[in-house]
Amino acid sequence: MNFHFLKNKGKNVYLFRSRIPTRYQAVFQKKQFTISLRTNLQQDAKTLSHHLYHYCQRIYQSIGSGYSQLTLAQIKQLAQQELQKYRQQIGLTSSIRFEAAEPLMKLSDLLNEFLSFKQKNGASHGSLYRIEFIGKYLIEACSNVEVSTINHGTARKFYDFLDKLELKTRSKQTYASAIIAAFNWAVKQGFVKTNYFSGKITLANKDDITSAKQPFSADEMKLILGPKLLGWSFLEHNTVRGRFGKRRQPTPDYYWVVNIAAYTGARLGEIVQLTTDDVESKDDIWCFSFNNRDGKRIKNLSSCRQVPVHPKLLELGLLDHLESCQKNLFEKAKMSISNWFSRKFLTELALDATNRSRSFHSLRHTVVTHLTDKQVVGHKHNSITYDIYAGKPPMKVLLEECVSKINYCD
Repeated sequence: MNFHFLKNKGKNVYLFRSRIPTRYQAVFQKKQFTISLRTNLQQDAKTLSHHLYHYCQRIYQSIGSGYSQLTLAQIKQLAQQELQKYRQQIGLTSSIRFEAAEPLMKLSDLLNEFLSFKQKNGASHGSLYRIEFIGKYLIEACSNVEVSTINHGTARKFYDFLDKLELKTRSKQTYASAIIAAFNWAVKQGFVKTNYFSGKITLANKDDITSAKQPFSADEMKLILGPKLLGWSFLEHNTVRGRFGKRRQPTPDYYWVVNIAAYTGARLGEIVQLTTDDVESKDDIWCFSFNNRDGKRIKNLSSCRQVPVHPKLLELGLLDHLESCQKNLFEKAKMSISNWFSRKFLTELALDATNRSRSFHSLRHTVVTHLTDKQVVGHKHNSITYDIYAGKPPMKVLLEECVSKINYCD
């Protein structure tokens, strides 16, 4: 490391620094002095300061030998003259040499960089869409400003904009969390120095988030998995109009998606993407493979996993349904099933769907709560820690000690 030059950040130029020998510090009443190198190019500064260092050392030696009696001002003047002479000698004729200015980063550029980073690190399609969607709101509220100009006022402007949208509390927190995360990342990358969006809004703590979607009780699960589900899937609700009047059209997707969620705790988005290749036998045990093969989208890379098929699903005829499918296990889209479950099915069952504390995702919470009560898994951040039995025969142990413990008939 070169200690003979430093940067004057205020004027954006490098300075030469000469450390005065200890024996002369009392005489000059200084420990060092600096002069401008008249450049902000680091390589030029290194070359010039190296030359001036040896030049000043010769001056100090001459003082010690008694050949000269110079004041500190005279030494600085000699150093400045030598600097001018040496600059001309090596061809640095301009008084100031500047590096090319870095292009200014706009807010849209920063958001695109963050989006690209998340994509490379396996973020789900839904997460990427959410970042892009919320980013548009940020730009609409604050304009596409240069990120170096963002301050507390910019952040307040964004949150005022969210208030005018009259969002639900949870949606507002989702928007805020996404922007805070983006700028936390930007700080680590050196794009900005401060995250002004942090601390402007009170975010729900982990306990609040965990309890946002209430799990179903054992009695409620019996109701959900009972005759009404069969009716929606195969019987009275499934009539369609055609050229020759109404006809019954079974919709097994409802039946199997709900049952798989109830006996695995998998997310709706993971279930509806299952193909015939994703139900496989491993160690002589049937299991679901939740993966990102063939363009399937998952929440994150850690969501790739294998989960044993619950004996109840085999008893209900899952393998027969599998044989009836060509490629995809289900035809209906995620949003279609989610809306049906929350707005129609739960409403018909009178299971408190009006305040939105219950949804399809509540089935996942139900499995977590069910296994936690049986002291099978930990309940942390709403995740199902199937890996607590690592080191033992995986599928057999997961089936016998974890999945098979899911029982709504106790």
